[in-house]
Parts: sequence; structure tokens; C-alpha cells
Amino acid sequence: MNAGWRSGAVLCCLSQAHWLPSAEAHGQHRVAGIKKALAGSGAPVGLHDEEICTIFLAANVTKQTGLERTRRLFSTLNRYAKPVDMMDIIALDEDDAIAIVTRELMEEHPLFKGHRISVTKGKAIPVTDNKCFTNITTFYEVNDIILANRKGRKWRDFKHFRPSDEELSHLYSQATDFWKHMIRHFQPLAEVQNSISGAGVAGQYRNRRGGHLLFRTIGLLAMVKAIKLATGTGGTLASWIRRFARLPMDLASEPWVGLLWDPVANLMIIRTENQKIATFLLIYMVGIDLDYFKVSEERLRERYAGALNRPVEEVQLPPIKSSKALHSTRTN
Repeated sequence: MNAGWRSGAVLCCLSQAHWLPSAEAHGQHRVAGIKKALAGSGAPVGLHDEEICTIFLAANVTKQTGLERTRRLFSTLNRYAKPVDMMDIIALDEDDAIAIVTRELMEEHPLFKGHRISVTKGKAIPVTDNKCFTNITTFYEVNDIILANRKGRKWRDFKHFRPSDEELSHLYSQATDFWKHMIRHFQPLAEVQNSISGAGVAGQYRNRRGGHLLFRTIGLLAMVKAIKLATGTGGTLASWIRRFARLPMDLASEPWVGLLWDPVANLMIIRTENQKIATFLLIYMVGIDLDYFKVSEERLRERYAGALNRPVEEVQLPPIKSSKALHSTRTN
């Protein structure tokens, strides 16, 4: 079901007080979603009593001029309507469970409250910000990754309807458990938490020389995705975070220099492909067999060399830091 109808009005065109099936309708997908949601006995409790704002436009579509004006209205709406900014969704959405959990963490958790999360548009956080751990949009995305318990469209649809208070409490507990282990094993996070509202600690780990992997948007997302993938192979969240925390974190050092950090321009490299490579390098370095993800070591080395713009024969994958490599648990 497309649950998007809850987020807007339905706009219909009337002619001579009659609905014209061939006339334009802005929001017909919402109407279809409503019909499907109400069909059968599986409709959510209270859905039949929902009130939907509907705007009716009187138009004489039997004349060419009226038809042109009506079509222009709908085409203009569809072409130039400004989407809601992601930051506004995070701040205001009362249905999206991840937005709700993100706000609660920012208000209650000692690592994030007290203005330790930057409330600015976009994912990037400037190097001059020496107080905030990360940006609100990135923080939402991180929580979205670690809490996702459904795949693809099922997870997107889940976020369209507010879950029960019990489920929200469970998601919040999962999030706090994740961040508890991150703080325990990544000392810079503990320093941010224990400081007085950031107190410049972030500036020590995000600077013009690169800094710490977790204090940059691309690095944080790569790490969280790697942890999520690792937990899918078995083992506990705590044990995986402990192993990832032993990996190289200095952006100005291998394997991140040239891949995520440009040492000449002193800027982050934000290409999506580089972030994907970084995620798999993290997975490789903790000793997980790449075959589990249907990725070969040779192919990863080729991609890594391509990102560095160097011949593949000159590039080697970074050493495995784990004491014992894990074998693939994939069943045939």
C-alpha cells in the first residue's frame, strides 16, 4: 500500500457540479492508497474515521481555454512543488519512528543533548564546527540504518505510520544500546559525551588535517553500514563494535587517504563509490570473508585502485586487523 496519502490533500477538478473521470486529479495515488487501505478487514484502527482535506476546483473543461488552464494548474503543481526538507521531516514528523527516536535521543541521551548535534540543512558538517559530533540529517540516517528491521519498501512503508508506544520504546532501547557500545569502544565519543556541551572536543577529531573517521559524515555512514552488515553474519553487536574500533581511524593515513581524504586539497572525497569501497574495506579488515557479500578480494582491490587512480598492481588491500579471520557462513 502506498501510505503517502497521509501527508497531503487531494485536489480534484469539478465541472458543472459533476466529477469528470477524465479530468485531472492531483493526488490520485493518495486516493488509490486510501481505497486499498479501507478495503477488507485489515484497515488500521481508526482509519475509517480519518478526515482528509480535499480541494475542489470549478472548471469548464468543455472549452479549450478552460481545459488548458486546468492542465496548466496541475502541471505547474507537479513540476514546481517544493518537497519538504529532510530536516523539517526529522523535526516535525509524528509518524516516522526513526524521526521520533532521533528527536528523543537528541533530547535525552548524554552524547547528543546539549547541542551536540548540528541542526543545519544538508549532511555536511563544517570543519569549523568544533562542538557537534555530527549533523541531524546524518544522525537520522545512522539511526535509520541501525534500526531497520525490514527491507526495502516494507521498511519505507513502516515509517509512514506511527507505531505503538511499546514499539517506539523498543526502537529507542535498541538505539541506546548501539550508542552505548560505540561510546564504550570509541574513546573520542566518550570524550564528547563527558565534555560540557561539546566544549571544543569535536574540533580535535574534525580538523583541516582530516581527523577521525567517525567525525566526518562519509566515514560515520561507512562505519555504521559495515557494522550493520557484520551483525548479519552472526555474533553480537558488542563484539563487532569492539573489533571495528581497533581499525585505523585517522583519515590522513591508509587506507583512507586518497579514498576518503584528499591530502592536497584538505577536503573529504564524497563520491558514493568511495563510501561503498570504504564500507567493504572495513568489513575486510575485521576478517569477514567477502564471499558472504558476493564480493571477491580481487574485485575490491580493483575498485580500491580505481578510486586511488593507481594501477591495480601497485595497490594492496589493507592488512586484516582481527586475530582470526571469519569464514563465510553462507549456506549453499
